[in-house]
Amino acid sequence: MLIKGLGKEVIHLEYVSDKDMPFFYNALDLLVCLPLYKGFGLPLVEAMAYGVPIMASNITPMSEVVGDSELLVNPYDLNGITEALSSIMCLPIFCSNPCFSEAMP
Repeated sequence: MLIKGLGKEVIHLEYVSDKDMPFFYNALDLLVCLPLYKGFGLPLVEAMAYGVPIMASNITPMSEVVGDSELLVNPYDLNGITEALSSIMCLPIFCSNPCFSEAMP
């Protein structure tokens, strides 16, 4: 299922088996997890185990799970989210990646 407005860049998967999860986490450059509700945040723990950088909601328990080691943003602040993503996309790891640098203005 493609998410409207993002073309083929973002694909929403309904289900991924436990045995296939390492493939997806190893392929990630960044995990963006911005829930508006409270929950434990198991994807954050899994991503951290694979060394994936994270941008997460600053709500608890998300902020407690990742602590100061990751980028936390207010999930209701669209401008703040946009600014955070823009600053992340300027990091060398993304600027040197042709998939991202082609999309940059």
